Amino acid sequence: MRALTVLYDPSCEFCRGARDWLAAQPKRIPVALVAAGSAEARERYPELDHEGTLGRLTAIDDQGNLYEEEKAWLTALWATREHHALASRLAAAPMLPIARAASEWIGRNRGDLGGLARRFAGQRQGCSP
Repeated sequence: MRALTVLYDPSCEFCRGARDWLAAQPKRIPVALVAAGSAEARERYPELDHEGTLGRLTAIDDQGNLYEEEKAWLTALWATREHHALASRLAAAPMLPIARAASEWIGRNRGDLGGLARRFAGQRQGCSP
């Protein structure tokens, strides 16, 4: 993988905060952040279920591989310099159920999470995990 595109829901405050956090992270590979359902997303990926991408985090690598839900979260983390080792650990078989449960919980509660990602990014700016 040499590049990644992450589709996020632009109407979701939590998703926008997560996008801003990811945009601010030093990357191992280029990451494009594109609004799900947008004209740009439809032009880049005409074969996708664009309505579906509004309800689940979706990432596509430069080879055309599609990642959804927990795999998209893990792939986005893997693309960062600071968090790629954590993403690799969470993607391992014993930890994947935890990543899946976290992704499902975020998906169910993202409307209630509001500005959490934005506040978290502001508090942790420049800090190591």
